[in-house]
Amino acid sequence: MAPTREIADLISMTERCYRELQGLLERVPEGRLSARVGEEGLPALDQFFHACGADYHYLNLMDGGTRRLVRPPEERGALREMLQQSEGEVVGFLSRLTPEELWSQRQVKWREGPDTCFWLFLHMIGHKYYHIGQLCSILHTLEATA
Repeated sequence: MAPTREIADLISMTERCYRELQGLLERVPEGRLSARVGEEGLPALDQFFHACGADYHYLNLMDGGTRRLVRPPEERGALREMLQQSEGEVVGFLSRLTPEELWSQRQVKWREGPDTCFWLFLHMIGHKYYHIGQLCSILHTLEATA
């Protein structure tokens, strides 16, 4: 069965987010995956890990699953694999989703009242773009100080 327009759009937006993340990973200067920008800043590796781990959290919230992302070693290849695996999980989930499931409701901890799975996917995409922005800032600093 072909996905609905909304599901196809969510798949497309998800794939674009992950292409952005893959491109940013390639820009991290060699040996700087764990470098901090400022005392409180998260290293690039942790930004990538958090962006993907949050996707697993939301997928689990939607289907009651127990997906868990293991923090990869400080290696570009391991991070590439993590990004590909996470993208595959989200796109695979969306590809199997029925229209009824997309519009079904789930409760998240920080909001009153339930939200639809559609809203949760939009939140997931926005969350990744938030971290894409942070990674752009981190990379700007790392590239300037490499």
